Amino acid sequence: MNRICLPAAACRVLLAVSLPGAAPALADDSQLWVSHALSKDVGDRMVAQFDMNGRMMDDMSRLRHVQLRGALGWKRKNGLILGGGYSYVRLRRAGQPTQHENRIFQQATYSIARIGRLSIDGRTRLEQRFFSDGDDMVLRLRQQMKLSVPIADKGAKFLLSSEVHLQRYPADQGAEPGFNQTRTSVGVLLPINKANRVEIGYLNQAIHQGNPRMNHALSIGFATTL
Repeated sequence: MNRICLPAAACRVLLAVSLPGAAPALADDSQLWVSHALSKDVGDRMVAQFDMNGRMMDDMSRLRHVQLRGALGWKRKNGLILGGGYSYVRLRRAGQPTQHENRIFQQATYSIARIGRLSIDGRTRLEQRFFSDGDDMVLRLRQQMKLSVPIADKGAKFLLSSEVHLQRYPADQGAEPGFNQTRTSVGVLLPINKANRVEIGYLNQAIHQGNPRMNHALSIGFATTL
């Protein structure tokens, strides 16, 4: 039986802002994003997660972005997981002081639909962001949808995902709230062994606020279940 649990209006909004042409012409940068995520069940109802990632920017020539993130999730019925955690981000910009960010977040991951062998899953995350070069908090809402289709009997899958970021700045910064960025990716998931897998694909990051730009990234993400 097919099961759908996300309002159709939310799906239409997410798809609309992810379509080509949603952002103006942007400057390009070629990047490499590499991550490793660890997860472990804690009892029957909880799951602990930790991940680290780095981004090589400036045509893959410099490690500009490093992130460490930990989270704890509470497993509910029908694939719903409610949780939250903390993330530290270090960003090195050319010609500018290194920026440090402390980020607190709450999130829900859930199944949207199962149609034959095709799966659609969602993640909604709310972030409270604190930067070393400012005293105010920045709020960001992230909505992701991911489609996966098995392409082999041994666990390989085709993946297509889109994530929209909506950001609200403090009033004294003078920036208008709204769409901060969209991330669209396509790739494959390949099992390595029973506990490890890797996702490899292309990721397009379109920045809409501030200095509009577009990044094209080779994304490699390892995942380990402990």
